[in-house]
Parts: sequence; structure tokens; C-alpha cells
Amino acid sequence: MNWRSVLGLAGVAAWIGCSSPQGDHDDSGAPDADIDTSDVGSGASDAGSETTSPCSFGYELKFQPAVPTDPTRQCVDPERAEAIQACIGTELLKVPRYFCYRRLVDGIEFWLVPGRENHPNPNGWEFCNKDASVREEPKPPRPCFTSGCPARPLLGQPYPYSLCSERKTREMFACGVGDRVWDENCCLRARCAGPQDCNADEECRNTFLDNLMYCWLGSNDSPSVDIDLCACGGALGGPPNGYCFKKL
Repeated sequence: MNWRSVLGLAGVAAWIGCSSPQGDHDDSGAPDADIDTSDVGSGASDAGSETTSPCSFGYELKFQPAVPTDPTRQCVDPERAEAIQACIGTELLKVPRYFCYRRLVDGIEFWLVPGRENHPNPNGWEFCNKDASVREEPKPPRPCFTSGCPARPLLGQPYPYSLCSERKTREMFACGVGDRVWDENCCLRARCAGPQDCNADEECRNTFLDNLMYCWLGSNDSPSVDIDLCACGGALGGPPNGYCFKKL
């Protein structure tokens, strides 16, 4: 699902404070494909300076909260979030979006939403997708606390897109509240066309899928991480569909 194509339908107002990036970089936040970043930061230092910034394009090293992927369970674990240093520009992206950085020392992939033009610190990091010519908008794996959820057919958002703590994810996605599509375990409810598709203690109700909703850890350029500092964008989207709910 391309986020730019759907944001005009629902949730545009949620992206407060974002503006289109300027200059020679596209809104993916990554350097242009024809720019070689293999030796970023290898140029001569400024006169009188003893150190050279590892960043390109005049970006600055700033702390960003990043959530690692559990390589065994293939899920994101906010409880192990770290503040990593990334090269951050000054231009806001059109909309906040997820980025994946790989730590070279151990191959662990981290997910973050800088909100501005950025690239990994070349001293120890790289984009998970090193092909800068591929313009994609990746989504993080499911939150680890939802790993026990049953697999559902891919329809919009198959699990909560969230890098926030379990507590804040439950709150932001209203898991188990009212007619939301996320049950009390933050699992996507089963689709249905009628009561015959649900369990005996369930009924089929029409509701909206939160297919434009996603959350991430807010950034304050701090070496510490607050996994409850949660920011979200998007809104309910798409036509209503039937989902199985416990009978009232």
C-alpha cells in the first residue's frame, strides 16, 4: 500500500507540521540514487577542526530512538529500544515514514521515524536496503507482543504498525475497545460476510479497518529513550467491512 496515495483520502490533517523536502533529495529521506555514499564523511575537515563529520549533505549527527527487530521471532521489540546516532537533515519529509537501519557489527535491523531527511551514520550503520535506487516505504514487522496473533489474509494493515510500548500501542489502537478491528490482544479480528463465518459466541459487525494508522517513538535528540513517548499519524480509512466480535 502506497502511503502517499491514501493519505489524501483520510488522515491528511494528522500530519501536522510536515512540509515537502527541498533541494536535491526526494521525499524518501535517502540520498539520491546517483550519489555515492560509500565514503561519506571522508573529505577533508574544516580549517582548524580536529574531527570530520561522518555525515553527508551537511546533515548532523543526532540521537534518534530506534527499535530493534528480534531476529528469532521477526518482530519489533520496543522494550529493547536504543538511542542511536543518525545523520539528520533540516528538511521535513512530506509525511513521517519508517526507515530501517542495519547495525554492521551484528546485523541487527532497527526501525525509526526521524521525520526529516536522513541517512545512517556510516561509522557502523547502513540502510537495510542498500540499493538507493529502490524507492519504497517499508513497514516494520509486527510488535513482539502480538506474535501470538493468528495470521490473517493481507488486507490493508494486518497488524498494528507501531514502534511504541505495548501500553501505548494498546491505547493508540484502542485494542478491544468498542467496534475497533483490533481485539483485546491487539490481533486483527477475523473477516466475515455473515454470522456463519464467526464462532458461536461471536457476531458479524461492519466496521472500519485502521489501514492508515501507524505509530512511532517520538524524537527529542536525547541519549535516553522513552518508549511511552509515542507519536501517531493516519486515521480510519477504506470502506467498512465485516469483522467477528464477541456477542454483547
